[in-house]
This record gives sequence, C-alpha cells and structure tokens, in this order.
Amino acid sequence: MIPFTFHFLFNDDVWTELNTLCLKSCKIKSGAERIIVYCGTAGSGPAWDEAHNIPGIEWNHSHFPCTLNGHIVSDRTIMRHYHGLYILYLFGGFLADLNFIFLRSFEEFRHNPVTIGLSCKAKKKLSNDLIGAEPENPFIKDLIETYKDVNPATEENWFKASANDSWMLGLQHTVTVLPRPTLFPWCSSNRQFVQGKPVLFKKSHAFRIWNNVDVATLRKTCLGPTIAEIESGQTSSNVSVKSGLLFTFD
Repeated sequence: MIPFTFHFLFNDDVWTELNTLCLKSCKIKSGAERIIVYCGTAGSGPAWDEAHNIPGIEWNHSHFPCTLNGHIVSDRTIMRHYHGLYILYLFGGFLADLNFIFLRSFEEFRHNPVTIGLSCKAKKKLSNDLIGAEPENPFIKDLIETYKDVNPATEENWFKASANDSWMLGLQHTVTVLPRPTLFPWCSSNRQFVQGKPVLFKKSHAFRIWNNVDVATLRKTCLGPTIAEIESGQTSSNVSVKSGLLFTFD
C-alpha cells in the first residue's frame, strides 16, 4: 500500500500564493497523514509566512545539487523531479508539484503499487507531476535511471521525452493510470477557463493549474467557491468520489 504521505519540493526563486493554497488544499482535502515540503531554496513574503503557519506541515530545508551526469542543469524543474523521485523511491507516498489544488481524498489510490495521471493517451504520455508509489518500487527506480540521459543537448526537450519514457516503462511494470479528468480536468490550451467558462471537475481529485495563473484570477473562475471553502478551512467536500481507472499496465 502507498504510504499516505505527500512530498512537495521547492527550489524556485519565489514562493507564491498558489503554493500556499496547494498545501492548504492538500491538508484539508486529500486525507494525507503527513505532508512534507523539501526546500532547496528559502522563500519569503506573506504567502511563505502563511504556509509556515499551516498546522501539521513538515518543513525539510534541503540542498538540491544542480549537477547531473557531470553537467550543470539550468532547468530547476528537472532537478526537482529527479530529487523528488529519489525521495519517492526511498519512502513511498505521493510526489506532487506545488501547483495543484486538491479536491478530494486520495485514499482509494493507495491500493496500487503505482498511481499516475494520464497526460495524453493519443500521444502515449503519462505525467510525473503527481505520482504515487510504494517504497522501492521498480517503476520509480527505472524512471530515475532515465535521468542518466540528461545533458545539455537533451535538457530543452526533457519533459516531452520524459512523459513518453513513463509510458514505455509503464508497459513493463504494474502501473495504474488515472483518467485525465482525475488530476488534469483543465487543458492548458483552454484559455476560456480563466475567463469564467465552467470546467467539469465533479470526478476530479486534484486540479492542476497551468500557465502561472495566479490565485486572484482563479477566484474569478468556476473554482472560486472551492477556493473560498479551502481558505475558510471547511472540509465538507472531502469525500472520496470514485473516478474509475482508465487502464492498468500489467
């Protein structure tokens, strides 16, 4: 069973209000027993201070090396995912980026060796933005091995290739793939969402926020009532809704 721990890594220059909202929603909605934030850099400002006042969040101030395979990696996201996968391999749990808004319990997803979200079925891509795994899972180990291919020539298109790597490795392991709406109900190309057009997320357990959209803008969208509920600390919607599994790699 996947441990009910959520791991978040931060190595950016600016801690945002969305990052704080992510932690609040995880605390209130996901059902997590532990939430750990690994900070490679120190944030500042009101949102950073507010995040540190959320009860029960564990803060681990770590050093994330920026060198991989003998090269300095300029894309911090690559290094964040690389170190996050190592943490996931060692301890198990759920590894997530800090730009999700959590909506419902993840309890039902713990009963799989690996749980991962679908990025694009047509293009055979899985997303490593939010992934759950048991400790020392072989799929995660093999995923870490793919980072041996990171170099200055591959860095620019790394995440496009990485999404395909996850799919191909999934064919070799037992990996449960969730339908796209479960974690990614909003397509990043849908600009009408930020203009107030509704997005269906009744079966979503988390909502990935794309394109650096800020919380002030999100409050004006169909997520506005949910955000208000999270910010008020209410838990009335923290009910597991069966979203179904799209397919399982065996």
